[in-house]
Amino acid sequence: MIIFRYILGTIRALLLLLFMAIMLFFYFISIPIFGNSPKRAFRLRRNYIRGVIVIMNMSFELKGLENIPDTPSLFISNHRSFSDPFYLCRYIDAFVIAKAELGDIPLVSQGIRTTGIIFVKREVQSSRSATRQAMVDTIKKGYNVAVYPEGKTSAEKTTLAFKPGTFEEAVLLDIPVVPVVLEYKHPRALWEVGGIGSQFYRQFGYWSNPAKMSILSPIKGTDGIALMNKVRSSVNQEIERMHRGWSLAFPTPQE
Repeated sequence: MIIFRYILGTIRALLLLLFMAIMLFFYFISIPIFGNSPKRAFRLRRNYIRGVIVIMNMSFELKGLENIPDTPSLFISNHRSFSDPFYLCRYIDAFVIAKAELGDIPLVSQGIRTTGIIFVKREVQSSRSATRQAMVDTIKKGYNVAVYPEGKTSAEKTTLAFKPGTFEEAVLLDIPVVPVVLEYKHPRALWEVGGIGSQFYRQFGYWSNPAKMSILSPIKGTDGIALMNKVRSSVNQEIERMHRGWSLAFPTPQE
């Protein structure tokens, strides 16, 4: 069984990298004809993720597409695993704030730089400040930004404490915050320990990984901390609803 998981995981990893290399190759050679814009890069990312979903057999339930605003917004999500952005970016065109270490992974770094990323070194104050300003500039240009306000993945039942900075900027910019909730059925999908490679095999060495994603109603506020608390409360309420009678990672008592 373990051997099968490593074989399946390795095949999937190679297919993902090959698929990414092919798509990036055709994207770059077509730039002189079609140009290089965020809109086109987002389309590339959505098409790539469609292939990822097939290769990884990522079955999931989705609700709330009607809650995506048609104006620049801040999307926030709870954070369970490295695979979370695949679900979010399948339906939401946004520049994603992500840890700078991802920029050190060959080929993957080129893919995410091309299709919309804002890197942050969370342990460095100057990097956090620069990222916050980049988020503001991106939204002012008319684009969405997606952020994981917990700052890291979590295997807790509910969210970790949110960082307030992005919510304070949302108030200053007078833009809506759109909560996104993503939950996996099995505990193996929760990234608790180890590097991205070990988590990849742990999660995608199995044939399927059922998940659920909800896009909640946009929320606006006049105070950053109050807005943060309201958003976190709505996320945790939806997490609890999702777990009920479905989650094997956080099973609920039988009534």
